[in-house]
Amino acid sequence: MIKEQLKKLKENWLLLVLFLVVLFFVSGTSSSTFDRVGVSGNNMYAKSMGAPMAVQEGMMYDSGFAPDVSERKIVGTVSMSTEVNRGDFNDMETQLKSIVTSTNSFLLNENVQIYDKTKSGNYQIKVETSKADAVITQLKNIGEIQSFSVGKNDITEYYESLEIQLTAEKSRLQKFQQMYADAKEINDKIVLTNNIFDLERTIKNLEERIKNQDNRVDYTTIYFNMQEESSGYVYIALVKFSELIRGLVDSFNTLLMLVFVVLPYAIVALIGWLVWRKFKK
Repeated sequence: MIKEQLKKLKENWLLLVLFLVVLFFVSGTSSSTFDRVGVSGNNMYAKSMGAPMAVQEGMMYDSGFAPDVSERKIVGTVSMSTEVNRGDFNDMETQLKSIVTSTNSFLLNENVQIYDKTKSGNYQIKVETSKADAVITQLKNIGEIQSFSVGKNDITEYYESLEIQLTAEKSRLQKFQQMYADAKEINDKIVLTNNIFDLERTIKNLEERIKNQDNRVDYTTIYFNMQEESSGYVYIALVKFSELIRGLVDSFNTLLMLVFVVLPYAIVALIGWLVWRKFKK
């Protein structure tokens, strides 16, 4: 009986090995899954037991419609491109900067390039939204308009969410400050001090973000591109003497190759013609 079982075991050894491998893989996967669940659970427990969390700077908000708000928060951007006469680029750039200065606007970025003796410049301007139309009208007089586009982004809902968060955090701060004033134990005061510090930092962060959104609304961004007109002769150039010599040599080499290729056939044809003429006579 035992011999028969050993014989069957020898015949099915491959199935036994495969079964052991599958068993080992399943047990390893279960263990790693349990570890991950345990770590995740510990993190969740730590978060639930900790102090109030500050609002993170990287948090994303949906700039939705918020139809119940009458005063909209609109961020405006303008992109325009002009072409100026050749040789007038410097004068037009001076005019551009004069417009920026006279309207108390800000020239944030300036990038001027020269390619094939043709100048082009990109400028980023911040102008008060109330003055944006007047500034754009003046900029349109610089050269000939090639392209013009206006963009508007409604951030009302995002702005409202920041204000709601700020109000809530200030209310929480007042409660913690009252709790701190009523606390008798040193340990309680230490914990409350840490919570108050976190809330004050959160409030400051929210106030800065609201101020930043106000600046985006109060100032329109203008992306201005100015391109100098290209010369009609920019790609025209006299042939160099060295290129003429090279072309002459190449032509002579081609002629020699043609002569040496055709000459044998010409000689054979001439001999054949002479033989034919002799026999004809």
